[in-house]
Amino acid sequence: MTKLYYRNSQKYHQVQTQDRENQVFGFSFTNSIVTLRIVGYGLLVLWLIDIAEIIYPIQLLNAIWSFQVFGQFVERIGVLLISLCFIFFGEYKARANWELVIVNGLSMLTLALAIAYFLMIPLGITNTIRIANQTDQQISLQLRENIEQLDRLQEEVATYSDPKKLEQFIEIGDRFIKRSDAKGSSIPELRTEANSQIEKEANEIKLQAQKTRRQRKVNLLKRSLKWNLGALISSVLLLLIWANNSWT
Repeated sequence: MTKLYYRNSQKYHQVQTQDRENQVFGFSFTNSIVTLRIVGYGLLVLWLIDIAEIIYPIQLLNAIWSFQVFGQFVERIGVLLISLCFIFFGEYKARANWELVIVNGLSMLTLALAIAYFLMIPLGITNTIRIANQTDQQISLQLRENIEQLDRLQEEVATYSDPKKLEQFIEIGDRFIKRSDAKGSSIPELRTEANSQIEKEANEIKLQAQKTRRQRKVNLLKRSLKWNLGALISSVLLLLIWANNSWT
């Protein structure tokens, strides 16, 4: 009898202690849910402000603008995901009736954003190709202008028949010929040296243009791959958030 009483007494005290802990935990847990939701709504508002600042002014026909906006949408997805997780946390617990209407709207918005992020992928690929073509055209145009400038310089060198004038020209255009090499040389030698240096400069410009073109393409492809994969992952995560909160 003593052992039985002791066991029942111990079990009673355990149940009483557990009830008190649940009550205290339940109270603090409810407050924590409300706090998380307030933070979630705040983060959502901040995200909306960021998005409004990013897309204004709208330049839909500008491939670079569209590509940058696409990237900013992907870069800021973390804030949106955290805010939605905080807002949906706790399901019906500690929610007013008016909040259920807001949560229902956010659920539909989550699905819409999941679809939007998925549809951004082909747009991002298209803009990547357009920007790559524009970059090639810009570099080719700059290269052509530089080569034409060197050609005019070469023609100008051919017009000089006075060694002194040619030496003065070389001293002014010290970019191509060192002054120590120019002094005391004949006109054919000066012209040959000048043309050689001009051709060398042209080759360096061409090599630099190729290097710039290659580097820009690599950077563009890296950003495009990062943002397109980010858009795909963002779409999947938003879809999972929507699917796992069907109670809304």
